[in-house]
Amino acid sequence: MDNIAPATPRSRLTPYLWGLSLLLIPLIGTSVSGEVNWSPLDFIVGAAIILLAVGLFDLVGRRVDTTGKRLPYYAIIAIFILYLWAELAVGIFFNFGS
Repeated sequence: MDNIAPATPRSRLTPYLWGLSLLLIPLIGTSVSGEVNWSPLDFIVGAAIILLAVGLFDLVGRRVDTTGKRLPYYAIIAIFILYLWAELAVGIFFNFGS
């Protein structure tokens, strides 16, 4: 573990920027089509979910020693984020987003 070079601020920022760049898809869809209708609040919530996911993945990647130990944490994070996204989009169990 001592041989791993510390991450530079730029390399730590890159996953967050790539994650937030995913918001360009609905932004383009909103401006091109009438079928995609995102409000500013939708973009804020989307950014918060993406930043939460990337932050949790980054935290686990820095704190947990081996890949074998990281995978269950990554799976739990992915399932939670997908559930949160689906719940806010269509309301599977509750009616938060719709």
